[in-house]
Amino acid sequence: MNIAIIGCGVYSMAMAKRLSKVKDNTIKVWTEDEKKVKEFKDTNKVKSIFKDEIFNKNISISNNYKDVLKDADIIFLMTSANFLKSTLKEIKPFYSKKAGIIIGTKGIELETGKFFSKIVKKGLKTNNIGVIAGPSFAIDILNDEILALTVATRKGKLFKKLNNIYRETNTKLERSRDLVGVQLSSVLKNIYAIGSGIYSGMGHSESTTAIYLNKVIKEISEILYMFDCSEFTLLSLATHADMIMTCSDSKSRNYTYGTKIAKSKKEADKFLKNNTVEGYTVLETIYNLLKKKKIKAPLLYIIHDIVFANMDKKEIEKELLK
Repeated sequence: MNIAIIGCGVYSMAMAKRLSKVKDNTIKVWTEDEKKVKEFKDTNKVKSIFKDEIFNKNISISNNYKDVLKDADIIFLMTSANFLKSTLKEIKPFYSKKAGIIIGTKGIELETGKFFSKIVKKGLKTNNIGVIAGPSFAIDILNDEILALTVATRKGKLFKKLNNIYRETNTKLERSRDLVGVQLSSVLKNIYAIGSGIYSGMGHSESTTAIYLNKVIKEISEILYMFDCSEFTLLSLATHADMIMTCSDSKSRNYTYGTKIAKSKKEADKFLKNNTVEGYTVLETIYNLLKKKKIKAPLLYIIHDIVFANMDKKEIEKELLK
């Protein structure tokens, strides 16, 4: 199977390595960085991403869209959220409608609040779209840990193709038809992970975190309902499992950012300067979207006000007792 991955970050290269375990998979990764292209051609390494990792021979890296997209059966979009829309314009001349599009980019369009599945559908004029999400740190993908992911797609053939390219890779895929719900959950869990980090940074125990997560589940359930999402999405890997991981592990930048907030604004700002924190990036957009729809989400609103309006962090403690 011919696989194109648009984006050459940590997550993209970890996924490329996993997919390369299947010998009849051919993986082409696109990057704009000519240095990475040359380095990989010479050494089969990308030291700026994984210093000591030698990648398999069925992976190649190019800065030419035409080369990467030629004969692609599946295209993974894994660019930064800020560049997704412009990326669609770049790939459109070389994109074949026979190819399935899998959106791995997390987030929503910040200016409009539109979900990426709708943007891709309009930009490429295709319905052959899926969204992949679930509990998966890049280092765990790279190190061949057991992986389980949700794929949201209305196209049964596309899901079968994905199952085929992931065979023998220690990966289990579950299917959802709820594209909006899976994308929304992927955004929300990053925001709530900031809150979980705040609790942890304030010195609270696992018992308090458990109470917080229970309230988060109820809050996400209400949000999904108000967006007309499937009732099954709440317990999917993309929602429940990913939330547990992101809200409790220091490998999560969102969680770590929350712990920094609990210590001081100076530490939090320093962390933001040196790290991409997805929950922070989308927080204002999601806040406005929920307020517009008049959705009850007290924890999310408190997280927003702590981050952007200097609300006393103790307000998030008080919410647990309500």
